[in-house]
This record gives sequence, structure tokens and C-alpha cells, in this order.
Amino acid sequence: MLDASVYHLAFDQSPVGEYLLSASDDPVILAVNDAFLHAVGRSRDDLVGQRLFAAFPGNPDDAGDTGVAPLRESLRRVLATGAPDTLPLQRYPITVVQADGSRVFEERWWSARSTPIFGPARELLCIAHRTEDVTEKWRVEQALRKAQLRAEVALRIAQLGTFDWNFRTGEIERSERTAQIYAFAEHEGRHADEFFARLHPDDVTSMQSAIDASLAADGAMEHSFRIRLPDGSVRHVKSMATSERGEDAEWERHIGVMIDITEHVQREQALLESSRRKDEFLAMLAHELRNPLAPIAAAAYVLQVAHGDAAKIERASAIIDRQVRHMVALVDDLLDVARVTRGQVTLAREELDLQRAVGEAVEQVRPVIEARRHQLTVSTAPGRVLVFGDAKRLVQVITNLLTNAAKYTPEGGRIAIDLAVDAATVHLSVSDSGQGMTPELVAHCFDLFVQAERARDRAAGGLGIGLPLVRSLVELHGGSVAAESAGPGHGSRFTVTLPRIVPVERAAAAAHDAGTTAQPGAHTLSVLIVDDNEDAAEMLAMMVGELGHRAVVEHHPRHALDRLALERPDVALLDVGLPDMDGYQLAATIRERVAPAPRLVAITGYGQPQDRADALAAGFDEHFAKPVDGHALAALLAAVERAA
Repeated sequence: MLDASVYHLAFDQSPVGEYLLSASDDPVILAVNDAFLHAVGRSRDDLVGQRLFAAFPGNPDDAGDTGVAPLRESLRRVLATGAPDTLPLQRYPITVVQADGSRVFEERWWSARSTPIFGPARELLCIAHRTEDVTEKWRVEQALRKAQLRAEVALRIAQLGTFDWNFRTGEIERSERTAQIYAFAEHEGRHADEFFARLHPDDVTSMQSAIDASLAADGAMEHSFRIRLPDGSVRHVKSMATSERGEDAEWERHIGVMIDITEHVQREQALLESSRRKDEFLAMLAHELRNPLAPIAAAAYVLQVAHGDAAKIERASAIIDRQVRHMVALVDDLLDVARVTRGQVTLAREELDLQRAVGEAVEQVRPVIEARRHQLTVSTAPGRVLVFGDAKRLVQVITNLLTNAAKYTPEGGRIAIDLAVDAATVHLSVSDSGQGMTPELVAHCFDLFVQAERARDRAAGGLGIGLPLVRSLVELHGGSVAAESAGPGHGSRFTVTLPRIVPVERAAAAAHDAGTTAQPGAHTLSVLIVDDNEDAAEMLAMMVGELGHRAVVEHHPRHALDRLALERPDVALLDVGLPDMDGYQLAATIRERVAPAPRLVAITGYGQPQDRADALAAGFDEHFAKPVDGHALAALLAAVERAA
């Protein structure tokens, strides 16, 4: 048997703090070891004989101090059950003595366990409370947790995925972002084989070489590669990783991050492609400018040596004049495309018949067509094909399309112009039997500096800026242009779509057929038109006027409300897409302020049945899709006139 003093020494010299408490509801400190005294900075005389919760009270000024209550409950459980009780990690601030003798509370975290001590007759003698100050450990863990959180936030912001590859088992721990990059489902992407299965076939060898090279060196690796997703799409990925060795000094783990660089690669490729197109364009420009310079230089020499030969002088002068005009046309084309694409062109819009524009364009291009013996056919719609546009610019659009067709169609080939209309639009197409286009060229033919391959002699000439100019001008007119081709050798087709104006006389005739002819002066309606597009409002007002009624135009909803305070229109045609207050809000406001309200008509760019239902539900009486059909407008105004 060991001497009792050994037990006292073991208690006092234990590296973990410990004290003995009386077995009571308000326990008294019976003994305390050196480790605990050191931890709390107190003396044995200061603590022994003191009630525990008097010696270590709670801090009344600290709402987060919950140390007393859990410890008291733990000791009560020991008394009640006679079994040891372990407390979870516990925040229990204690008082410490300052240098000036004052006491302050200092934050501490403890890991504690209370154990009952029994006598020979199983009587409870005391409670041994073993407690370890883990404050520093807790602070380190909190710092690590915060650092990990910051790292996770940084990874999310940077869109970085993480991975940890166990070389020996092949298993991979990966983050959610890594799964997103590879398009893995929740249960996928847990083994290296799954990652290699999605590696682009052309990049397998380079990936393995990069891994081998890193393991032959210091384990660090940075590599860009492609992956192929289940839907067939390809992503570009960049990985940065390092490998670690195990206890046996063999490579064990490969840990790193990855990022999806697909957009970056695509932007880089687009910049390179743009630069390549620019270089090609400059080369073409130099070629096109050099061509007329050669005859000009030769003509200048002839003028120097002609010695008064009138015929030679006349021929040389004509050549100079013709080639200078050709150079001026080239420069004008360059300036024109620059102005149009930058939005620096103002259209001189008017109501015009597109068939006349087609005729003028054909006359301008006819010399080229006849020189190459092309078969040209023109098919137009019956009657006038009215649009609201700039006649000069629309002729330019058609001329460019015809010139483009002529350039890329071999001698004796076919070129066709088709002009068709439907209720709201005009469709102008120019098709040819020429060299056609690849799908890639179709997708980019309206981009600047894009041009199809032509013969080395470049007999057709040109700078390849005609189609970009066509697209810009058509879009300025509120239309669109599309290209299509069945492939190289199968010709091409370009279709321009423009908003159509229904001839006013046809709209009036329709109203007459329905017995609703508007008789000017019989009962002239007042029609308020609210549209921030001045051209659209002007044309709508013109239609109303032609139908024998008075049109009042406002371009802002606030101005429209001001006018309604002064006069009451019979009908209000409201564009839905107005600034500051949309057409729905304006209609609701008119119904609130004006009684009886005018007949409210919504004018929108959407013509589906649901759009009409939405307009009627919002309080409109009628719904018209753009462009407004003249027949429908005539019928509506006639109905309002009859009801007046």
C-alpha cells in the first residue's frame, strides 16, 4: 500500500487543475491543487473554506456569462445520482487581481468533470472537480474557424473549386463549386476516374504529363485543360495544386483549387479573331486603294509625255476621273459604316413605297449584273408596299445586298429579289446561286471585317463592310436582317424585315365595306395619341387624320395628363412602354381623374392572346399590336363615332 502522503502529492502536483468540494447544495472548497491555483491566480488560503460560488461568482455585467448555473446543475446531478458528470466546453469568466489590487473579470473557457468520492461504507465524502483551462486552445480554434470562413468566402467570391485527391485510393474530396464546374450530381465526382472520364480526349496526354512532371519535381502543378460535359459542351479549366508525401515518403495526396476560365478563353479568342479580321481588313483596304492608284500613276505619266496629243490626254483624264471617283466611293463607304455603327446617322423618314426603292437599287447594280451575265428576277407584292423610312438609306441597303450577291455568284448565275407583305411586316429577300456560306460564316457575316474567301484576283473588289452596314441601317429602321445558306456551293439568301404601313385608303375602304365610313365633319372624333417614339406617333396621327378625325399627340404621360385637364378626347391610343409611367399606370390614372373616361386603347409590341387579356384586365377597352392595323383602327373609330 502506498503511503497516504503519496496521494496528497499526486493531487497537489497534478498538471490539471483540481479541487475538492463538500457534498452539499452550496458546496465549500475543501482542498485545491497547485495547477488550479496557478490557473486562477489565487492562493490556497484565499480559496480553502470558501463557498465555491462566492469564490467564483458570475459577472452581473456580462450577459454571456453562463458559467455558474451549468456548474451548479452538474454538481446537483452528482449528488442525486452518485455518478460522475462531465460538462461541455464552458465559458466561465473569473475574477483576477490587477497590479493595483483591483479585481476584474477575465474571460476563461473550461473543460470540467465532477466525480463523487465515497468512503468505506459508500458514504459520499466529497466531490472531486477536475477542470482544465482551455481558453488558449479555444481562442486558437476560433481563429482557425474564422480563417476557414474567410477562406471559404474568398473561394466563393473567386469562384474557385477545391479538391483533395488520395493517390493511393483514388478517392477525391471535392467542394460544391468543383462539382458545379464538372457538372457532377451530388453523388458523383468522388473518384479520380470520374474526373478523368470528363477530361477532353485531346487533353488526356498533356494532363498526365503535367502530373508526372510535378511529381518528378517538388509536387507543385499549374495546368490548363478542357473538360467535356454530359451535354457535349466544353469548358476550359485552370488547376493549381500541390502534392504531399506520406509517412513512407511516397506521394500520397494531391490538393488544390480550380477555376472555370471558359469565358476568359472565349474573350481572348474573340480578341484574337477581331485582331485577325482587322489585319485582313487593312490588307484588303491597302489592296483596294492600290488598285486605282496604278492606272492613275500610269495616266499621270501619259499626260507628261503626250506632247499635246488630245486623244491621249482625253483618255488619260477620263481614267484619272473614273479611278478618283472609285477611291472617293471607297472612302465614303468607310466613313459611312463608321457613322452608322456609332449611331451618328439621322434618318430622313417618310412614307415610301419599297417597290420604288427596289427599282432604284436594281438600276444602280444593273451594270455589274449585266457584266457578269447574271440572270436577275424580281418578284414584288401587288399594290404599294409602304414603309416609314429613309428612301436613300433603304436603296443603299438593297444595293449592298445585290452587290454582295453579284460578287459571290459566278458568271451566268442567278439572283432573285422577292418582296412580300403580311399584316404587319414587309419581307425583302435577295437570294443567289453563288458560292454559299459555311455555318460559321452565316453566324458572323454581319460582323465588321468578316468576309468570305474570294478568288485570288479579287476581281469583284470591295472592303467587306457592306453587310455590317446593311444590318445597322435596317435596325435603325426598326427592322431586322437574317442570312441563311445550305452550305458552300449552294448559294445564300438575305432577308430584310421592316414594319409595314397599311395604306390609308385601304383602311378607309375597309371601314366603308363595313358600313362605317368616316365622314369628315359629320362627327369628328378627338383622338389622343401618347407615344414617346415621335416617328411612330406622327404616323399614327397621320392615319387618324386620313380617317377624318382630329389627332392630338403627346410624347410623355405627364404631358398627356396635363392635356386631359384641358380637353376630353373621345379615344386615347396609349403606348404601353412609356417613360416614368407605363401605359397601364397611365390608363389607371386617366380612369381615376376623367369621368367619363375616353375609350382607352393599348398599343404594344406584343400580339399574343395573353397580351390582349392582360391589357383588358388592366382597364383598357381595346388592344392593338404594333404596327397598328389600319382596318382595325378604322373600325374602332367608326364604332366610337356611331356610339357618340
